[in-house]
Amino acid sequence: MYRSHIIQIANILTVNFQRLPSMGITKGYLGVILFFYHYARYVRTETYNVFADELLYYVIRQRREKIHHIAPCGFNELCWCINYLLRNDFIEVDVYIRKILNSMFLSDYTMVKLENDIKSSFPIFSKGMAIYFLSDDSVIEKTISNLVDLLKSISKWGGNLTFVISILHFLNLCEKNGMRTNKLEKVKSEIILTIQKILVSGNYQVGELYLLEQMVKQENCYVNIPAYKYDLLLDVYMNWQTIVYGDIVRLEVLDSNVLATFLSDINFNVPIDKLSLDGICSLGINLINKSRD
Repeated sequence: MYRSHIIQIANILTVNFQRLPSMGITKGYLGVILFFYHYARYVRTETYNVFADELLYYVIRQRREKIHHIAPCGFNELCWCINYLLRNDFIEVDVYIRKILNSMFLSDYTMVKLENDIKSSFPIFSKGMAIYFLSDDSVIEKTISNLVDLLKSISKWGGNLTFVISILHFLNLCEKNGMRTNKLEKVKSEIILTIQKILVSGNYQVGELYLLEQMVKQENCYVNIPAYKYDLLLDVYMNWQTIVYGDIVRLEVLDSNVLATFLSDINFNVPIDKLSLDGICSLGINLINKSRD
């Protein structure tokens, strides 16, 4: 249904991706990498898979020798990206990827990383979201225990509803996997309380309410979400949350004429801030996934 639009997005990215100013997910190379792995599978062309491989290892090479010195949020984004690619069978573990993952598994979630996650353009609980699908129970339990110590700090920085929602999602995944401990229940209760405080304060965006509502529908928890009016505009689906949360936040059917006009405008004057996962990369991945439904 969206094949011409998907190809157009690939063409725009091929010509313009080198203009990106960072290696990150939402505004940099990692978002482009995610798109081209999906695109290679969609068009069944190995050339794009090789291109994505080369771009990924370019990012890894930039960080490999400075793995403990790079900005925490940047490293966390790389870990999440690698986790995503492994879970979806786009790549296999090699010596460089194993080094990155081991560094993530063995490190504690510190105040510095907490603050960097919350303030970044990719505000998710990176430690939990990255390790859940790759790690054993002992590492997950340690991460939950680490969260207990950071609860007061999370409450202090809790104005970012998107970040707090990602912790709730991590805890719900743990529960679904049969992990039920007093510490998990304590953290979950505190996180739900923090969410309610944010909702009372009014410090949120309508899109965050939509994300929270979709999640609560599928999770074992109750949150009193304020009534809101939400128009399903195109920019709703140009958002990295649809990639992070998969089936929880789904792409609706979009009008082909609206898409064609939008992409034509983008192609004529390509804005740098819409070249990665917080832009046409997430739109392209969502269209690819929707084409398979």
